[in-house]
Amino acid sequence: MECQLVLKFPYGVLSFVVMVTLVSISLSFVLAPLFYLVANWLFAGWSAMGHNAICHHPSIGGEGRSH
Repeated sequence: MECQLVLKFPYGVLSFVVMVTLVSISLSFVLAPLFYLVANWLFAGWSAMGHNAICHHPSIGGEGRSH
């Protein structure tokens, strides 16, 4: 009886790890278009408020870059 449990435990752990990995990869592929749409919607709203994707910080010499 104990021999069966010793053999079942590593296969149980392996199957759990494989299942969690495959489910997370599958969910990421399924939800990627939704994340893309949400990110574009948020970025469009951010740009409409007058913000740019590139921050204008002064350089090391103290002069800002003009774009």
